[in-house]
Amino acid sequence: MPIVSNLLRVLAISIFVPTPSVQATIFGFLKFFGMPDIEPKPPMLLDFFLPLFFDEIPHCSKSIIEAMREPLEDYTILVSRVNTKVKYETKFLFASAMNPCPCGNLLAKTKNCRCSDIEIQRYKNRLSDPFLDRIDIYVTMSEISKEDKADVSSSELHNKVLKAFKQQMNRGQNELNGKLNDKDIKKYCVLQNDANEILDKAISNYTLSFRAINKVLKLSRTIADLEEVDLIQTSHILEALSYRKR
Repeated sequence: MPIVSNLLRVLAISIFVPTPSVQATIFGFLKFFGMPDIEPKPPMLLDFFLPLFFDEIPHCSKSIIEAMREPLEDYTILVSRVNTKVKYETKFLFASAMNPCPCGNLLAKTKNCRCSDIEIQRYKNRLSDPFLDRIDIYVTMSEISKEDKADVSSSELHNKVLKAFKQQMNRGQNELNGKLNDKDIKKYCVLQNDANEILDKAISNYTLSFRAINKVLKLSRTIADLEEVDLIQTSHILEALSYRKR
């Protein structure tokens, strides 16, 4: 896949970020992606590496959240009707956001949380473990203050991402790091000996699933690419592990 073509896909991300309503039904969700009828052709939106953002994801329909498990894992959507079944290929970038509790103030420094422990647990339980296991990166956001300053500018970060992107293509990958299959993970996600030992300990201590192990490897590969390093080092594995669900 030519680098220029993939660069166009990266640039396209800033053009349109689809955000379904939390009240959407599963059929409305499919129509949102341009699939109002059953036709044997892939929808452009899903196959263009565009981001799909779910805000307040615990409030989304349970059927939609669970329906996301298949495309997040296998990069396909199977639409079944009485007389036919159609499988759509998909390569979107999934992102979502949620509050730490129903009122949103659990981690706040200046506001008091109004939620009980039961309410908080019920709120978090709206997302199943199989769904959460398919998410690559978890980041807890904290309140900002006027003293906060960015460690890196947008321009610097943009350049680092493009260099990492080109590095992936120069390795001969047909897919980006996040979409590598099992065979390509073994080929491209090569660890130093020390990093391998750290990963083995993490697998034992955190009882990581096979899916979670692969996600750690792919994410550490990207972190190494951002630092322009060929072999995945201990620091890359540790950082990738820090982004796992706690």
